[in-house]
Amino acid sequence: YEVHDVLNSYPLFIFGESYAGHYIPTLASEILYNSEFLRKKLKGIAIGNGLFDTATQEQTFSPIARAYGFVFGPKSQKLTNIQLDLTRNRISKHYKDYLDRFDDGIGFVRDQVANINPYNLRVQNNPSKSYINQFLNSKEAKAMFNIPENYTYSYRNNDVWLSFGEDFVDSQARHFELAIEKIDVLLYVGRNDIVCTYQGIWEFLLELPAEWFNNSEHVCRQPKHQLKLNDRIVGSIRRSHNVLVLLFNEAGHLAPADDPVATKWMVDHFVKGVGSETVSYTHLTLPTIYSVQISVVAVSLKKK
Repeated sequence: YEVHDVLNSYPLFIFGESYAGHYIPTLASEILYNSEFLRKKLKGIAIGNGLFDTATQEQTFSPIARAYGFVFGPKSQKLTNIQLDLTRNRISKHYKDYLDRFDDGIGFVRDQVANINPYNLRVQNNPSKSYINQFLNSKEAKAMFNIPENYTYSYRNNDVWLSFGEDFVDSQARHFELAIEKIDVLLYVGRNDIVCTYQGIWEFLLELPAEWFNNSEHVCRQPKHQLKLNDRIVGSIRRSHNVLVLLFNEAGHLAPADDPVATKWMVDHFVKGVGSETVSYTHLTLPTIYSVQISVVAVSLKKK
């Protein structure tokens, strides 16, 4: 806002996915407690398939793999043992061992059915990351992000990954209290993800105290409304005043990539304010102006 004056008339929304379940609640809490200027600007946060609390979410790792029929019999027990190791390593603060077993679990599921994609269990053949390497190592990208030319990007750096151990297992529940009280909160979940499962996120929500929800009913106790776009059932919605939970039926870990049309609708609706009573969830029609070729969702800036 200080650098770009034109943005001063616009509200602030913070969007992110996956590990954003850690840093967005923390950032929002920091703003709401300590930044008077940004506190007035911040209107909402949105997190897709977020990692919020490993103690809760790790418990759903094995059940969802069994539910999809990827593991059974002795193989099911092996995945359960990995899940138990995760719990033991987290409690004993053996963070390197925790992350190693986390990787083992994802790899085990991937290897069961023709290299299934653990980030979207309806998709076979884990997508190549070569295009990411090619782009981020290009001269244009390095100049754009002010990266020295002698630096090389690689998709996975084990030293960096292992340094996240302690933060990885830290619950973010405490950072949600003020956010739920003061701003709009959207949690959206792709059903077909085994890394941050929808069951795990649901269990995380169930553990949040009911009194946090602005004297409204807990969001998990709200009725579920079917979401239809262009006569296609894309998922379901629950809402408790300013808190919105959206489940995408045909998405995995990255909803914008798996269902861009529905995600575009979600973003547009969210920035207009989830407290509005003017939207009917049962039969929503997406304007034909939106193209199914949308591949990257950008937040539309709307004046409040």
